[in-house]
Amino acid sequence: SASPGSKAAVGDSVVLTDDYRAHRDASAGPLTPGDVGQVVEVGGKRLKVSAGGRQWWYDRAAVRVADGGIAKVSVSPGAKAAVGDSVVLTEDYRAHSDASDGPLTPGDVGQVVEVGGKRLKVSAGGRQWWYDRAAVRVADGGTAQAVSSKTARAALAVGDSVVLSEDFRSCDDAADGPLKPGDVGCVVEIDDSRMPVHVSAGGRRWWYARGALRLADGASPKASRSPTDRISVGDSVILSKDYQSCEDAGQGPLKPGQVATVVEDDSSSKPLLVVAGGRRWWYTRAALVVAAGASEGDGAGSEVSATPTTPPSVGDTVVLADEYMSCADAASGPLKPGGVGQVVEKDESSKPFLVAAEGRRWWYSAGALRVVGQSCPQVSDACVVTPALVREGVRVRRGPDWKWDDQDGGGEGVILNRDDQGWVSVKWDGSRETNSYRVGQEGAYDLLVASSYEHLVETLYGGQASAAGGKVTAAEATPGTRVVRGPDWTCGLQDGAGRGTIKGPGPTDGWVKVKWDNNPRECFSYRAGGDGNYDLAFVAAQAVSCPAHHDLVPFAKAPGEGSNTCDQCGKELANGDQMYRCSPCDYDLCLDCHHRAAAGEDVGSRLSAAVALPGVRVCRGPDWHWDDQDGGGEGVLIGLDSDGWVEVNWEKAGTNKYRVGQSGKYDLALAQRFFGDQVCSEALLQRMFDGTKKRKSTIDRSGEVPDAFAVLRVDQVENPSWHESYMTRKRQVLRSRGRGFGSSPSSSVLTKIVADQLITNAGQDALSTDAEALLLHGTSASAVAGILSSRFDSDKCKFGLAGKGFYFAESVTKADEYTRTSNGVCCIVVCRVLLGRVNVCGDMLLTPEQRQGLEDSVRKEGAFDSVMMDRERCRDTFREFVVYDTTQCLPLFVVWYKRRTG
Repeated sequence: SASPGSKAAVGDSVVLTDDYRAHRDASAGPLTPGDVGQVVEVGGKRLKVSAGGRQWWYDRAAVRVADGGIAKVSVSPGAKAAVGDSVVLTEDYRAHSDASDGPLTPGDVGQVVEVGGKRLKVSAGGRQWWYDRAAVRVADGGTAQAVSSKTARAALAVGDSVVLSEDFRSCDDAADGPLKPGDVGCVVEIDDSRMPVHVSAGGRRWWYARGALRLADGASPKASRSPTDRISVGDSVILSKDYQSCEDAGQGPLKPGQVATVVEDDSSSKPLLVVAGGRRWWYTRAALVVAAGASEGDGAGSEVSATPTTPPSVGDTVVLADEYMSCADAASGPLKPGGVGQVVEKDESSKPFLVAAEGRRWWYSAGALRVVGQSCPQVSDACVVTPALVREGVRVRRGPDWKWDDQDGGGEGVILNRDDQGWVSVKWDGSRETNSYRVGQEGAYDLLVASSYEHLVETLYGGQASAAGGKVTAAEATPGTRVVRGPDWTCGLQDGAGRGTIKGPGPTDGWVKVKWDNNPRECFSYRAGGDGNYDLAFVAAQAVSCPAHHDLVPFAKAPGEGSNTCDQCGKELANGDQMYRCSPCDYDLCLDCHHRAAAGEDVGSRLSAAVALPGVRVCRGPDWHWDDQDGGGEGVLIGLDSDGWVEVNWEKAGTNKYRVGQSGKYDLALAQRFFGDQVCSEALLQRMFDGTKKRKSTIDRSGEVPDAFAVLRVDQVENPSWHESYMTRKRQVLRSRGRGFGSSPSSSVLTKIVADQLITNAGQDALSTDAEALLLHGTSASAVAGILSSRFDSDKCKFGLAGKGFYFAESVTKADEYTRTSNGVCCIVVCRVLLGRVNVCGDMLLTPEQRQGLEDSVRKEGAFDSVMMDRERCRDTFREFVVYDTTQCLPLFVVWYKRRTG
C-alpha cells in the first residue's frame, strides 16, 4: 500500500496517479493525465515536478514513477557543477526564475565562478548572474580542465602566488583591489563558506572571487604553500616577517621574537587565538609561523601544552589537566579540580571540546583536559525529538538521521504540528521553508531540540523524571530495571527528561548502559559508582490504585471463591494466589502487574469492565478488528452497557460501541497511564459531571434536561500572572477574616468529590476548604476565547439576581443552562474561586434595590467576600455563587462536552 511516488527521487520521470484529485492542489499543477514530468527537488512528503515549462509541488501520493523507470538523462543537469566548470543553459531554462534575464543565451558557454546552495554564479559576456542549478548543465566536454587559465576550486590554497585572470573585470570589485594586470599577489586566506580568496599585494589585502584569479606562471601550489598552514592548537608560534601587513597583528600581545601558544583555531575564517603575556589575541595565519624547534602540534616552548593523553573523543570522561589555569576560560567552566565531566561534542574545525558537568556545558581546549575513562563513543547530551517530546512551538535543529540537504538553511526552526504516522512539520528560520521530518517513523530521528530550547523541554517534561528512589550501584543494576536521572547527573537532556531501562554493564567497571524511553536511538553509559559518582537512581515505589483512584489492598484468593482474573493481563488467579483488590470497584491486580505499577510502569494492556469509567481515554486494544473506526487516534469512553459493551467517541472519527469482555474479547486499551500516576483530568471531570448532574431545571434552561454530559476534551489553562494575583487576593482575604468564615458553604460544594485531584493535576497549591471551591461557569465558545485572553471582564458582566458579578455553579446541570452549542458541542470553564465569607441569600423574590444591596455587601461594605443564591433551599433547584472581583476567580480547565439524552 506504499504511495506510488514514495520512492521517487530527483531526476525521475513521473505521471499523475489515478486518484491525484484527492491530493491538495494537484489539479492546479502543470501535469495532466498522460503527461510526463520530472522531479527536480524533494522535500519531505512532497516532490517538486517540472513539466510544460512550469514547476509545481505535488504530494508523493499524487504521482508515480513513469513506466520504464528512472529518467537518467533528466537528472538536474547543473546538480554537480563546481567552480571553474563550463556550463550552458538547459532546454527548460525558462521555467527557472530570472534565467532568461542572465547573460547566457541558448548556445552560449559560461563559467561557474561561485557556488551558493542551490544556485550557481556564472560569468559570461563580461557579466555575472546567479542561476538555479537546474537551469544550466555542464557543457559537453567542458569541465574546469578545459579552461586551464581560469582558477578551479581545488587549484588555489593559502600561500599560492596568483595573478589576475583575463576576465577579472567581470568579477565583483576585482578592479578595485591592490592587484593590477601583471602584478603577483599571495593567497593568505580562503573562506570556503563564500568561496572568495583573500590576497595580499602591495601592502594591502583584498577579497577576490575565484574566477578573478589564476596561479602565477610557474608557481606550484605545494612550493608556495605558507608554513602557517600547518599551525594547530597547542603549537608554539612567533610572529612572521610580514606580520605588520596583517590586520591588527601589531596591536596584539605577541612581540617580535616572543613565543606564544595557539589555544583555539576558528576555521571559518582561519584566524588563531594566541595566549601571550597574560592576554589573548586573534591572529590571521599569515601573521604567525611555528616557533623554531616546535614540531607540528607538540607545543614546544608554549605556555599551554597539548593534552598529555590521547585527545578526548565524544563520550569520554575527562578531568581538568594540571595546567588548565593557563588555558583560555577553562577556570570559568563547570569543571573543578577533582570534578568529572563528559565530552558531549567535538568541533573538528577548531579542536575544542564541549564538556557537560554539574548541569552545565562548556567549551574547553584540548590542553585543559585529560581522559580518565571511556563511555559509549556515541554519547551526546543533545536531545533527540521523539513523539513524546513533540510540542507546537518548540525550536529544533537537524538531528542524527538528517538526510534532507539544506532544507533547514543551516539553522533552527520551529515545530508547527505533528501527524500520527511519526512525522512532524517544521518551519525553518533561514530557508523559510516548511517540511515534514521523521520523529520515529522508519526508526529514524531527523531532529534535535535546539540548544536554546532545552530548558523549555526540561520545564515541560521534567516531571516525568521525578519520583527518584535510591541511587543505582553497579552491583544492583540488573537488566530491565527502571531508572531516572540520579544525584550526580551531568548529561543535560540525554534522558529526554523521562525514564529508562538498564540494558547491561557499561564499558568499564562501575558503569552501566541505559536506553531511555524518550531518546530511543541508542544506549548510553553512566556512572554507577565509577569515580565515586552516581548518575542514575531507581524509580521510587509508588502507591497503586484502581482507575477510580481507590487504594488497592493485599488479598489472597480463598478456596471456593469464584473465578478471579487480573483486570490487566487477564491471568487466571488460582486458590491461594496473592493479589491486590479494590472491593468497591471489583477490581483485581495480580502480583506481577502490581509490582510493575509500583515501579511506575504502564501496565494497561486492555480495557476491562472494571476499568471502564466514563471519561477514560482509550485506544485500540488486543482484540481490535474494526478497521479505521478510531481514525488512527484516541477517544473518550462516554457510555456503558450492561452486556460487556461500551460507547467511545473518537477524536478523529465518529462514535461506536466496543467489547470490554463480551465473548471474552477486549477491543480497547487504556490510552493514559492510570497506575502509580495521576488519573487524567478528562476522567476526573467526567466524574465531576456525573456526580453533580440533577434532573432539575430553571427558567434559564431552553429545551429538555440532558440525561448526561459526555466530556470530549479538556484544555488546561496556565497563566502565572493570573495565579499570582489570585494568591495575593487569597492572602488578603485570609488575613482580613482571621479564618473566621462562619459556616462556609465552600466546604460542602458538590464538586469537592474530585477537587483535590484536579488541583493536583493543575499543579496548584491545595484548596483552603473553608474559603475556596472549584466551581463551573457555563458560556459559549466565543466567550471562552475572551476569558482566555483577558480573564473575566467586569465590563462584560450581566446584572443578575445578585447584581453585576461573576456567576458560578456547583452543578453541571445548572452551568449547562448558560452554555451555547456549536455543532452540538458545549463548553464549561472550571475555575478556582475564592469565596471567603459568604453572604447567603435564600429569597428569590428580590427587588432591584435588594439585588444591589447584595452586591454592595461585598463591594462597598466589605462585610462579605461573595454571595450565594440558595435556590436549592427555597425552590429545590440549584445553588449559585457570585464574586465581584476578577482576581477571586482563576480559570483552570476548559471542558468541551456533548449533551446526552435517552
